[in-house]
Amino acid sequence: DTAYWADVGVDQYGCLMPTAAPIPTPKPTQVPTIAPTGDNGDRIYQAEYAILNGCKVEDDAVDYTGGGYVDMGDTGSYIEWDDVSEHEGPCQLIFRFVVGGKTAPRPCAVTINGAPAGEVSFPKTSTWDNWQTITHDVTCQPGTNVVRLTVSSGKGGPNIDYLKVASLCVSEGEQCIENRDCCSKDCRGNKTCGPMVTSTPTSFPTTSFPTTLSPTVSPTQEMPTTNSPTTLSLPSAQYDAEEEDNARSDVLFRATNDGYTGSGYIDYGGPGSWLQWSEIQGGASGGPCQLTFRYAIGGTKGPRPCTVTVNGVSAGIVDFELTGDWSTWSTAELITACGPGLNKVKVTAQSVHGGPNIDYVYVQSAEGSPTQSPVVVPITDAPTKSP
Repeated sequence: DTAYWADVGVDQYGCLMPTAAPIPTPKPTQVPTIAPTGDNGDRIYQAEYAILNGCKVEDDAVDYTGGGYVDMGDTGSYIEWDDVSEHEGPCQLIFRFVVGGKTAPRPCAVTINGAPAGEVSFPKTSTWDNWQTITHDVTCQPGTNVVRLTVSSGKGGPNIDYLKVASLCVSEGEQCIENRDCCSKDCRGNKTCGPMVTSTPTSFPTTSFPTTLSPTVSPTQEMPTTNSPTTLSLPSAQYDAEEEDNARSDVLFRATNDGYTGSGYIDYGGPGSWLQWSEIQGGASGGPCQLTFRYAIGGTKGPRPCTVTVNGVSAGIVDFELTGDWSTWSTAELITACGPGLNKVKVTAQSVHGGPNIDYVYVQSAEGSPTQSPVVVPITDAPTKSP
């Protein structure tokens, strides 16, 4: 869910808007550098990978992030991010920009999901290399939001490096689990804590895993039953993505979209963001194992491939396909080899759009040898809200 803008709306300030269908500016082909997200995990959406009309991508200034920046054009030109997700309620748009020369300020209209959301007046920053930030408070809807910034002055627009989106309030219903210090933080780092609760056991919830695997699914994909052999050394277990012991980078704990199990799920950031389970049980001797990831990808940006490593060794790539909605959960499977004792399973996003939302990984013994290529079988299951 990363690095794009978009918006459709009517300028409430009476400024000129394009009358013909816009022709999007081609996006750069290079993979963007991930901008820092800060302690609060605020999402950054690079301008050069957004939908552009009347703007151009440049890279001749200094100190920009990502693969470049956007030089906005005359009145009516705009930048549109169409994949601003997971923020609900009051949120803050933070634009990184420069305005050199003598023509300043340079006002731009903002729309959210097609509705007017005020105006940002970009002041002069002394030079075209002196990057500054300016904030604008709006209201975001749950799921994917479309944000458009449109030049509304004959002076033209600023150069935009990126858009950062921060939640201004703590989501209701989030609680501390186990040893977490707080439930969440707002964009300014203020902590809000709720009552301590105990996380649910890691037993596999039979009500949430697909029960209609046959006849289209191969025998190796069937869940173990009470009649399964008891000689398998590798124990079957569910490992929640949001567990505190999991290592992570550029991902967020969420409990916004329906259908997750446990206390929430992990929302991946941009390319290179990752989650690592560090205590996957391999039993006394290890052996072939099947990893079943429960995930969701809404919107239109997919599939979202992720590399998987087990104990630092590549186990293949899982192409996480679109599930239709962020509250519609599916599974993708990979057969690999687990070592004896504790295993580390790391999933790293490779797509420019980032990674999926992951609920858990279910690990079980797999007959035969690990496949050289990953076995990826998306299976849609009905969402079930956790108690």
